[in-house]
Amino acid sequence: MRDFDVLDDVLIGECLKTLHLNTTVVKSNDTWAWKTFWIQNKHQPDKQEYINFPILDSINPSSLVNRLVKYNKNHKNNVDKFYHITIMWIIDDYEMLDYILFSLILLWNVAHDCNVAFRDMNDLLYIEVANTFNDFLFNAIAIFTLLPDIENLVSFENFKDIKISKTFTDPLQMVTNYLYYFDKQELNDTDINPEVEVNVKTYTREECLQFLQKYFIKNNPDITFR
Repeated sequence: MRDFDVLDDVLIGECLKTLHLNTTVVKSNDTWAWKTFWIQNKHQPDKQEYINFPILDSINPSSLVNRLVKYNKNHKNNVDKFYHITIMWIIDDYEMLDYILFSLILLWNVAHDCNVAFRDMNDLLYIEVANTFNDFLFNAIAIFTLLPDIENLVSFENFKDIKISKTFTDPLQMVTNYLYYFDKQELNDTDINPEVEVNVKTYTREECLQFLQKYFIKNNPDITFR
């Protein structure tokens, strides 16, 4: 079934649409599309156990399956799992990664040697794909091109969904503090020290979004930090 080259990929794609896969692949051609924040905002802490599962460098099936088995053993029985898989662009074995993801998505389990990791039917799986030139990484994983739920994010469309805490220790609040002084051309002369609350404050959500949009949006002519 995994030999997509000899099968009708359109037919396979139509078949996959009829399945309840609970899997969403998140990609973007925009450097600052907030893929991670977008996925984290989908997580419901009171109903789901968040599992951060980065995949990068050498694809070792034994190690990956062992990590999944460990999560199975430590899982809280009264909540569903929310997998956030992040695939970095440095991968040494695309075919093996495709096999692992194929098994986890379509077979609801992945096995290697004597270990088998299972995924429950209600577990959500979000796969964040790193940005690469001409979507090389996304296209290199065959199962991605067949899945029906693909989110192609554009940064300015997702700002409205970003959660920003009302404390200055929030990561986006800290970014806004630095951008505030940068915008006034005072960053080099200002000592920002959140530990002792020097030159830091809490901004409104609207103020945070204003600075983020000014300096991080791809289609902004004044872009600075991409």
